[in-house]
Order: sequence, then C-alpha cells, then structure tokens
Amino acid sequence: MINGLTNEHHPCQILADVYTYIEHRGTMRGRTVAWIGDANNMLTSWLQAAAALDFRLHVSSPVGYEVDRSVLPADVASRCESFADPMDACRGADLVTTDVWTSMGFEAENDVRRRAFADWQVDADMMQQADAGALFMHCLPAHRGQGSRRRRDRRAPERGLGRGGEPPPRPEGAARVPGVCGRVEA
Repeated sequence: MINGLTNEHHPCQILADVYTYIEHRGTMRGRTVAWIGDANNMLTSWLQAAAALDFRLHVSSPVGYEVDRSVLPADVASRCESFADPMDACRGADLVTTDVWTSMGFEAENDVRRRAFADWQVDADMMQQADAGALFMHCLPAHRGQGSRRRRDRRAPERGLGRGGEPPPRPEGAARVPGVCGRVEA
C-alpha cells in the first residue's frame, strides 16, 4: 500500500515533481526549491524530500498559513528558510512550485483564502526572481487565478525552457528513454 495523498502528505506528487526536475535539470542536491503558498500536505512532502535529497527549501506563505517550524525535525528544519515576501523566496530558486489556495476539506474557507493568498500567485514577475533556468511546477488540479497566473502583457518562461525559450542541455548521464526518466541521482 502507498500513500498517494492524505491531508498531511502528498508523496507521489512530490516524487513525480522530483523525477521531472531530475530529467530536465539533473541532481536535486544543492539546489533551491521555492514553495509559494499554504503550509499544506504538498509542503510537508517537499520538506521531507529536502532532507532526503539534500536541497534547500525557501517557503513563503501568508500570515496565518505558515509552516509550524516547532514541529519540524532538525534535519528538515535546517533545510527550510521562511520568507515573508514570496519574491524573496523565489530569488535564485532552481524550481518554483505552488498549489491551489484551498485544499480538499477547506472549501468553506475559500473566500477568506482568496483574499489571504492574493499576493502569493506565481507569475512572470515572480519567476524573474528565480534562476534563469528555473522550472515552475503546480500540483494538479490547478484552478485559474489560484496559485499562478500568466499575464498577457509578459511572457512567463515555459515549463522546461530557459528564459530565451531554448531547452537546456540535458544533464550528463540523463539519457531519455521512452517511459523512463533517465538516471536518478539525489
């Protein structure tokens, strides 16, 4: 039996995101992931992945929706840095990721959450703070206007492409095989 999704964890989504990153950019070790949004099951699983795969996690959440650092194990807390401003959390990130503002079971809070998370939408301006080759990922289902937005007057980087629109060089040893992500390294 596997834990595909619970209110506390979402490991299969994070595993898929990590494999996608490795396929496109290589190792996670030493990288910086920016989490923009709620301290929910996705963030919990990103925190666990940071400890297991040795990367930094920048976290930015609205007041009242932050991660409770007091309950984090030391090996997890040491890899997590919190930011009040989501632009600061994205600065230099190799991967920017988010989720919807209202997770399953919190639908009654939707209007309150819409107001609280209004400045936590990943957009082109926020992605400009990230590394030039940064990827953007969003847990599905994604709802338009919640978690990310694409402005019509600016072109956000496409997933898997650098700012110039060119695909990055494939990491050494990460040969593409149909149905396989390539060599996996932490």
